[in-house]
Amino acid sequence: MLLSHLQSNTCSLPAIIMRHFILLILIPLSIQAQDLTKVEKISFQYRIGHYNFGDTGRYEREELIEFIPVSKSRFLRSSFAITKRYTPNPETKENNFSVKDTITNKSDKSFSISTFQNLLDNLNITKDNFNKENLSPFLSTITQKEILSIAKKNDNDFWFIDGENGRVDKSGRERIKKIKRLYLIDSFLLMRKPRLELVSVVMDAWNYLTVSFFEQTDTVKYQFQFFEVLGQPFSKIINDDYSQRTRLVNSDVNGLLIKVLPGNSLTAKAIGFDKLKEEYIVWFIENKLWDK
Repeated sequence: MLLSHLQSNTCSLPAIIMRHFILLILIPLSIQAQDLTKVEKISFQYRIGHYNFGDTGRYEREELIEFIPVSKSRFLRSSFAITKRYTPNPETKENNFSVKDTITNKSDKSFSISTFQNLLDNLNITKDNFNKENLSPFLSTITQKEILSIAKKNDNDFWFIDGENGRVDKSGRERIKKIKRLYLIDSFLLMRKPRLELVSVVMDAWNYLTVSFFEQTDTVKYQFQFFEVLGQPFSKIINDDYSQRTRLVNSDVNGLLIKVLPGNSLTAKAIGFDKLKEEYIVWFIENKLWDK
């Protein structure tokens, strides 16, 4: 294509460069993905916990959801829930004896290889889709009860409630209407848009999901840190070489992950869109945006 342009007398070189420069911008950044027919296991490991600093009690909850190929075209799902806690150590007399309580769910559902191919394709491409058009369809309807609950939790319910009778007043109803119709959510999403160049570091606690594709010789992992909204950006790590990890942004991945997860799992709640909805409500109330 470029050669034919160069041979033409009707198209200048700067125009050619600009045309191809624009083309490169519009094409999403993609990375070569694995061959699913060679994958021996797909594993979703979700972990949320904190350091106990010498205290007894639960310090971590973990879910392990595995998908094993049962034919050339289907993967079978099984789930494990693990709670980890510290109890007194009879030898050291310290509260550092770790106990694991494991609940195993039987294999319950199978998924087509095309489902995981779609997921894998999106795990390897960066898209500019963190916007109202792409995310609004995933947000469940906001209810008055949700708004008032979040407002009360953040000591802001007085913006909606009449102090004398404890009921939602007229101005409160108008403010609730604006929040329910996602007023100014495009501004909120622009502010919360993930940035590849920023990396958050959190001490003394963890909250992440690792999606792993195991082959006989290679393992590719995708890690989502939920101290960031929707776990984005996420990282791709090949054979545990974190020095060469690649960071990507693609909110479509969250919706695709939810499709293969048990609906009542901690993992589904972590990767889901309700946290984004809650953050929008908090942002809207704290900035008193009903007056704009």
